[in-house]
Amino acid sequence: MPWRSQAEPGRAKISRMNLLSSESAVRHYISVNPDKSSIRRSMREMLRSMSPGCIQEKSRLLVAEIVRSAIWQDARCVMIFLPMPGEPDVRSLWTPTKKLCVPWMDADGINVRLVTMENMLYGTSSAREQQLIAPDELDLILVPGLAFTPAGERLGRGKGHFDRFLAGTSAIRVGVCFTEQLQTTLPTEPHDIKMHHLVTA
Repeated sequence: MPWRSQAEPGRAKISRMNLLSSESAVRHYISVNPDKSSIRRSMREMLRSMSPGCIQEKSRLLVAEIVRSAIWQDARCVMIFLPMPGEPDVRSLWTPTKKLCVPWMDADGINVRLVTMENMLYGTSSAREQQLIAPDELDLILVPGLAFTPAGERLGRGKGHFDRFLAGTSAIRVGVCFTEQLQTTLPTEPHDIKMHHLVTA
């Protein structure tokens, strides 16, 4: 699919960050108090206000756009994520033609484990018992977050798990979010890892 900086009506967009950095793109996004705690609080309140039907439809658009992308089609080993409340649900990306993994938190940070279809569709806790995948096996990582910017900056939930994990892999990083989570700017620190691409709906 062609890369583009603006979403087509009724569709998600997956775009190169430099294309999203234009003034015409940025002016559509909201800006809030540049304090991380304030932004996290605002984003959590916003996500709680979204109806299940809205989240389901936006998630469907996100998944459809991801599978159309060359990045997805070229990837062999992909790390996705099991959604927390209010996050995009990308579990329908499951396919037997790719090695799909999810991040599994443990005392040492994030471990990446191979996911079975049952784990993916039903969210069973047995993911912890699946095969461990080395970070250097990954071709593509789909990354959730509370907020993103058109420049690829990401605000997570404050634990730093993803930033520490992403710093140790060369896989392509794609932020996945709803348009309501986009900000013009975010406060960043040296350890914060930017996304290569962003897909929104």
